[in-house]
Amino acid sequence: FTVDSKQIYQHLPITEVGWHAGDGTNGKGNRESVGIEICENSDGDRRQAEKNAAELTAKLLKENNLPISRVKQHYHWSGKNCPRVLRKRKGGWEGFLADVERALNPTVYRVICGSFLTWEEADAQVERLKKAGFSTFFMGFKHDGKHYIRVVCGEFSKRADADKRTEELKKKGFDSFIVAFSGKEDPLPARPEPEIKETDIFRVIINKEQVIALTGYEKAKNYALTYYPHEEITLQNVRTGKSYKIQDKKLPETPKPPEAPVTDGTPIYGDPEVALEQAKQWAMGRGAHQRFIDIADTYWIYGNITGIRADALYCQAAHETNFGRYTGAVKPEQNNWAGIKIVNPKGDNAEDHE
Repeated sequence: FTVDSKQIYQHLPITEVGWHAGDGTNGKGNRESVGIEICENSDGDRRQAEKNAAELTAKLLKENNLPISRVKQHYHWSGKNCPRVLRKRKGGWEGFLADVERALNPTVYRVICGSFLTWEEADAQVERLKKAGFSTFFMGFKHDGKHYIRVVCGEFSKRADADKRTEELKKKGFDSFIVAFSGKEDPLPARPEPEIKETDIFRVIINKEQVIALTGYEKAKNYALTYYPHEEITLQNVRTGKSYKIQDKKLPETPKPPEAPVTDGTPIYGDPEVALEQAKQWAMGRGAHQRFIDIADTYWIYGNITGIRADALYCQAAHETNFGRYTGAVKPEQNNWAGIKIVNPKGDNAEDHE
């Protein structure tokens, strides 16, 4: 790159070797660094040229995710007295790096509308500002051994816009002041856990949807775990707004089928010996009712869960219901696919199969 007070030229892609560092064929300067030449011309503005070079340097650092420590002088690679002007001037190189730092973290103007030592006070100020029509955010500030929570009511790139905001706040009865911010701030103090009261109401949120609201944390938790043991559960305190994650969604445990009994007949435990679609084709070939063909999917689903052979159960249902035609005592509306009778049947009528 070549930079002067008015423009910047890029001569090569940054992925191409430029032979600019003077440290040899395999030197890291030539092979891995990007060269920036600051022009020296009598009709130019040297300070502006250096500022442009600093902004270009910052841009390249950001684009390539590099720290400012990776900025090196030509002298670093080959021992050449370059950049000559910056090296000659007292504090010249340090000043250039400061310009790069400012370009990396440009100054903005924040309007501070209160500094507080407790979150309760800070939150109360935010509510007052919200009612007055102002949006806010927080920033941390440490001073004289104390840790403050600052309420920021606007961030601006121009000082004039920040001044305008302070006037707007003043008209609404709020005192404020402006701080120049360049990206470095103290962390916020930890927000204390809100106290849970016995009278607090909790929203029971299942899979991100509220199903009920109950008074008391333990009552809400026990309700959720009892009725939704395998679902994602979150409780939200209506008073404080704080959410409590109880559990993530989990698959129900598949019951382990008992060991198959030794028998000379057809085993009912194990994998089916025919596929679902084969079973449907078999049923259609026997003139089965459509309801019998449709119920096949259910047999294969529960067969996978229980470990019982779906094809064996399906054949039994075909025998008991005459392929879903229900020509015996059992009626279709009873949904009794196995012909099972009640505990004390009186005979072989429909009511004996309820």
